[in-house]
Amino acid sequence: MATTGTASALARLFDPQSVAIVGASPKQDRYTGRIVRYCRQAGYKNLFLVNPKYSEIDGAPCWPSVAQLPETPDVVVCMAGPDLVPSVYEESWGAAFFLILGDMARRDGSRNERYTEFEALLKKGGPRIMGPQSLGFLSPQHSISLSISSAQVVGATLKGKIGLISQSGGIISAIIDRAAQFGIGFSHMVSTGDEFDLEVADYLEYMIADPKTAVIAIHAESLKDPQRFLAAARRAQACGKAILLLKPGKSAEGMQAAMSHSGRITGRRDVQQVILERHGVALVDDIDDLWLPAEIIARYGPVRGKVGAVSTSGGFTAVVADALRDANVELAQLGEETRQKIRGQGSHPNPTNPIDAAARGVPGLEATDVEYCLKALSSDPNVGVTLYAETLFLNPETIVEKLIDISSTSGKPHITAWQAGVAMQQAVEKLRRNNVIAVTDLGQAARSLSVLNKYAATREVCCAPSKEPADQALEGQPPGPVPDAMLSEVLSRYKVANVSQSFVSTSAEAGVAAAALGFPVVLKGLVENCLHKSELGLVKLKLTDPGAVEAAAQDMLRRNPSIHGFLVQKQISGEEFIVGINNDRGFGSAILLARGGVYAEAADKVALEAVPLNREIAERMIDKIDPKGILSGYRGRPLMARQKLVDLLCSVSALAEANATRIAEVDLNPVIVTGETALAVDAVMVLR
Repeated sequence: MATTGTASALARLFDPQSVAIVGASPKQDRYTGRIVRYCRQAGYKNLFLVNPKYSEIDGAPCWPSVAQLPETPDVVVCMAGPDLVPSVYEESWGAAFFLILGDMARRDGSRNERYTEFEALLKKGGPRIMGPQSLGFLSPQHSISLSISSAQVVGATLKGKIGLISQSGGIISAIIDRAAQFGIGFSHMVSTGDEFDLEVADYLEYMIADPKTAVIAIHAESLKDPQRFLAAARRAQACGKAILLLKPGKSAEGMQAAMSHSGRITGRRDVQQVILERHGVALVDDIDDLWLPAEIIARYGPVRGKVGAVSTSGGFTAVVADALRDANVELAQLGEETRQKIRGQGSHPNPTNPIDAAARGVPGLEATDVEYCLKALSSDPNVGVTLYAETLFLNPETIVEKLIDISSTSGKPHITAWQAGVAMQQAVEKLRRNNVIAVTDLGQAARSLSVLNKYAATREVCCAPSKEPADQALEGQPPGPVPDAMLSEVLSRYKVANVSQSFVSTSAEAGVAAAALGFPVVLKGLVENCLHKSELGLVKLKLTDPGAVEAAAQDMLRRNPSIHGFLVQKQISGEEFIVGINNDRGFGSAILLARGGVYAEAADKVALEAVPLNREIAERMIDKIDPKGILSGYRGRPLMARQKLVDLLCSVSALAEANATRIAEVDLNPVIVTGETALAVDAVMVLR
């Protein structure tokens, strides 16, 4: 029900002139009492308390109903029972927003009838609805908290540049609590709940437009309107705002949990991921990956370059290297100037990355050695971010001030990963109080660095959309498999090269067509709606004369009378690949490339990229599945027509983009690449 025009209107939600809390209570052991305290704790003043049970709460007047308030508030927070929600909503006419922090189901548990009631009221101009089943929201930048999150018990949430949106109240509460330990703040935090009306995309659009928000972190099990979300993500990408997304369901167990939690369907994860990344969204795997990398990006902008790491433990440097490798984070190759600095200042015999800063073994100089190593790395153009990874440290106070100075002056992101216990606790806390990003888990640091790389990668690809029109023949086709002859014509129209072939009606015509093509040939029997011909014995290979072709055709007819014709193809040999179009109904299409033929079962790499493709992306796909360069003459193999495969991939992309509303799936298997060309030998297309 949400519309794209809500972004500017949401300013009245996050920065309201007045707020009413319906169901407010003096009881601090209940959410109805805590929300009042949280709001006052955040610094908000213009608060109306509504509850007919009380005349005042903690010295503030309490009104019997919204209708009796001296003014119409911008926001009404409803903490009344489900049966009272409709009447409170109708009293709130004129308010801009209505927050339902509990359920709004009927007493018998039914929701559909209640939802129908509210849909009608919304259409008549009622307040926009957040929730139900929401924990509310916080806007530290506007000194307001209309949230029942228990994470606020310790105090008001700090102001910062991260906007946080979550469908899970538990996750948003955990992030508030975790980030507070690091001194990290937020611009706005929203628990979307069941999204009866306002949804993730509404809050995203607002935060993109909000100058106080630099990075947007999102937890979402699903998106109500994926295309609207993607359009907003493109705008964020254009204006330099990062989006980090935690979207559970990449495993079968995770998908089942998402379904049981909210009833949301997660869709095709692989296709969704590449499409989201193309739109500038970096997907993460853990709740800590939402806020810590977000804070680094908010402070420093997009982080480019590899990691330079330092430790005073030679044994730990190897652990650090492995942890970064496992997180797909690359260590920088040290420049010769950097190596000379480290040798000269510390008599380090052979500095490598990660650097063992205590290699010269002079007691009492450890802090100095760490300092010069980190400063040398900071000045190295190959290093994008520095990491100080440590275990225990004698007299940690000697290093803390140096780390604070490096973090504030180097101009590059710095992370301290002090993986120890109580002995280092005070040092870590002092670093955090002084704005040093300090963690106590090397794995968390490695994952955060991986997220920074993911976000940087989303900024590297930009493709112009294809201008190819939709195919009219496909528009008129019913759902299901496309007939072979029509599919061959469609592929040709989009310049997807087919192997030389002929469609015929009889066995005699098959023999004549084979002679015209030249031997050897492949014969295929055509059956309506058949996706896998070989499984039904409808494919014969290496036929070398007209008689053999006719005999094979007659044999197919005897065993399968439903055959309505034959396809005769020139048989060619070369490197075999699989090219496909995979589609997620909500998000769109992606192009798949994998090894085919004898390599298909054993291939452990598949390249998947969102449409549209350009030649650069197609080249990258080939590099991924052919890292040894088999197409390029690996170990004396003949050179194959790699650029023709690039052409074919781009043509398939144009086909997918132009017909996105109709194509459910396309499978070109195999595509054979020879020394001269790349040809689709067998094709299946299924329409929605």
